Amino acid sequence: MSDDAPELPSLPARTFAKIDMEPDDRFYDMPRFVTRCPLRVRSGQMVAVGGYLLTDNELGMYTVSAAFALGFSGLIPAYIVSVRELFPSSEASWRVPLFMFTAMGGMTVGSWLAGHLYDVFGSYGPAFMVGVLSNLANLALIGTGAGVWMALSEQPDPEWIDDLSRRLSGIASVSDQSGGYVIFRISGPSARPLLQRGAFIDLDSSAFFPGSVATTVIAHIGVTLWQVDSTPAFEVALFRSFAKSFRDWIDATAPSIRF
Repeated sequence: MSDDAPELPSLPARTFAKIDMEPDDRFYDMPRFVTRCPLRVRSGQMVAVGGYLLTDNELGMYTVSAAFALGFSGLIPAYIVSVRELFPSSEASWRVPLFMFTAMGGMTVGSWLAGHLYDVFGSYGPAFMVGVLSNLANLALIGTGAGVWMALSEQPDPEWIDDLSRRLSGIASVSDQSGGYVIFRISGPSARPLLQRGAFIDLDSSAFFPGSVATTVIAHIGVTLWQVDSTPAFEVALFRSFAKSFRDWIDATAPSIRF
């Protein structure tokens, strides 16, 4: 292998803490549009579908339908913009069509299910109730990734966790993860192409630069990856039980990197 081989220096012991933020827009790291717009539109759709259960005349039906259509007209563009915000633009050519295919498939199944429930119960009431519950499930799934942080301390001091927990009392819950994670530091000119061999995200310097952080998969191992500086130096945090597998992948892949 060339002299530009990635370096993997041993790192000092560290203290890890996982921070789960309470629902508060001030602390969300993702763009606000991505986290808030689909959530609000889904909420509006859920209320609108519930309105069908309360109306029994033509005017009410038209009113509820207009409210539902207003929410739907904002939902699809919101998802498309969210895809663009969360993933590299080079992947839009397959992510957007895949999303649209899945969305249209869901609408098809929903239409069939509504007709089937009408045949069984002789009313659209059960179908509308299923619609409300489906939107409620979507709301529950949307918010699971926001407001989660990993805090690191260069000093392996357990009291640091307690101090952090006190400081964030009422804002977030803090749990000690020090025994569960290990960090690899990979630096040098070939560090980026090495990691790109296994990563499912775009690590080009124009897209991933000092301060960038991503939770992704490298060599089928779940990792949290961030770029430390412009050397470039990267740090990769993963569960301790996968450390040997990750190091074996590095040892097997690094010899193929050439400049």
